[in-house]
Amino acid sequence: MIANKLSINTAPGSYYTDRIVLISEEGDITLGDGTKMAQALLLAKGTVTIGAGCQLNGFVLADKIVLRGTADLTPDTGAVEPMLTPAFNKP
Repeated sequence: MIANKLSINTAPGSYYTDRIVLISEEGDITLGDGTKMAQALLLAKGTVTIGAGCQLNGFVLADKIVLRGTADLTPDTGAVEPMLTPAFNKP
């Protein structure tokens, strides 16, 4: 997990094979072109920008989401599941 009050950026071509959580409290999250995330949870108060050629399997929550070019985006509830509390799952 990476949490930062301001912005978070990934380098172009970064590859994250395991679960990753990025939280930007007051800034933006920018995924460099070609970034691959196997199971990601991205939370930003600002903008999440997804670069061209990114492959993102997971969940994004932000005030604004920007796609720069073509990206492969796949929803994955497994990225959020570990954060759920028993209270949240009550019937």
